[in-house]
Amino acid sequence: MRMPVEQLGAIDAQRLGALVGHLTHEEMWSIDEALVAVLGLA
Repeated sequence: MRMPVEQLGAIDAQRLGALVGHLTHEEMWSIDEALVAVLGLA
């Protein structure tokens, strides 16, 4: 999965409704690693 940085944002989890919790553990780690790299948090 790729996300352009300019589309990065936060939303209220209630807006996601039934979509909440549909990522695998591996997908979450991939997203976390990408955010660390893109935002320079490492």
